[in-house]
Amino acid sequence: MPYLVVAVALVGVLCLLNLLLLFGVIRRLREQSSMLEPPSLTLPVGGAVGDFSAVTTTRETVSMDSLGDGTLVGFFSSTCQPCHEKLPEFVAFAETTAARSLAVVATAPDEGAEMISALESVADVVVVESLGSPVAKAFDVRGTPAFVTVERGKVSATGLPASHLRA
Repeated sequence: MPYLVVAVALVGVLCLLNLLLLFGVIRRLREQSSMLEPPSLTLPVGGAVGDFSAVTTTRETVSMDSLGDGTLVGFFSSTCQPCHEKLPEFVAFAETTAARSLAVVATAPDEGAEMISALESVADVVVVESLGSPVAKAFDVRGTPAFVTVERGKVSATGLPASHLRA
């Protein structure tokens, strides 16, 4: 009988140690999963877009007030390979939607002509020298490619493919 009591106590202690180890592993997994999430490149959904004013390649002035509901805003860089890969998706969505599209291209003055011409056929295009421009700051853009849909001055959706955006 005393052996049985010792055995049960030992099993109980081992179960408690196992439980503590399990809690430690779960805590570590939660920390690591949050570290693995890709950083947000723009304002989060529901974030208010700041005021801005910019001139398009067709010499039109665009501002936060001129963006209608459902406007898709895409941020590209002429030196960014993923931007070139996402460009056809953006163009295809802009061609099929009645909503306005705005493309912001960060490029040096002598680069990006091919990207700009592809975008001009489907969207208003603003060319900037860096992501520090007023338009990029209004959307809190921290990288490219970045895509935002605007409703009533707030971000209603982020990202592509077009299936994630309101058509």
